Amino acid sequence: MFQKITYLIVLLLFCQNILAQQITAKVFIENCSPEGFTEGKLWIKELDTIFVIHKSESKIQLPKEGSYHFRFSVANFYTVLKYPDVFTEEDNQIHIQLHKKQKFDNLLLNNQPTFILHGFDSSIPKEFVDFQEKYGVGVIKKSCPVDPSTLANNKAVAKYLTETYGETWKNDLPFKPMVAP
Repeated sequence: MFQKITYLIVLLLFCQNILAQQITAKVFIENCSPEGFTEGKLWIKELDTIFVIHKSESKIQLPKEGSYHFRFSVANFYTVLKYPDVFTEEDNQIHIQLHKKQKFDNLLLNNQPTFILHGFDSSIPKEFVDFQEKYGVGVIKKSCPVDPSTLANNKAVAKYLTETYGETWKNDLPFKPMVAP
């Protein structure tokens, strides 16, 4: 009996320690579109877990402090995610902006030239913030398959930057966007 009680106490302490390490992440959704938001899916790469988000402010549990990569998918929107490199109790917010998907002939976001990147996640490189503030050019991320409209759009944005700032903008850009030849 004593052995069972000891085992139970050890198990409870172990579970308490695991629960104490969890981080509560706060998810904030900003809908920058006149379209209504009802539901989206937040995928966490490292956990291969999907959370269904219904509200503009939600909370999710992460197993521990650390680095995580997120992707948010929702019909009729493209998303911009901002979150910390390392989640802690103090630094635990995920900000998601929703923008209405637009056709190729109108790819300016808020009348702003916008590069299109393709990749595994929806995160925007932190280094791009300085570029965006200096040159007024935005960036959006789409899923992996690259389509011809991306190449044409990025070529048009590159032409705009070159006509406006000369060639110097290329040294400040933290990535090389794909452009049509």
